Amino acid sequence: MILSTTTQKAIHLKTGEEYQVLSTLVYNCTNSHADQHMILYRSIKNQEMLFVRESKEFMEKFKILP
Repeated sequence: MILSTTTQKAIHLKTGEEYQVLSTLVYNCTNSHADQHMILYRSIKNQEMLFVRESKEFMEKFKILP
């Protein structure tokens, strides 16, 4: 389980690239996706870029590192 606000690391299963999970308290407020639970993360290599992904999809494509 990922904590709400965190600095856990995750690895992308396809590319092997490491990412830092910043928060799981992110919600998509777009009309057709209202209240969709998202995860905010960034690349370890390029920390200026932030990404969001739907939490279920994130858990399918990434592995949380211990």
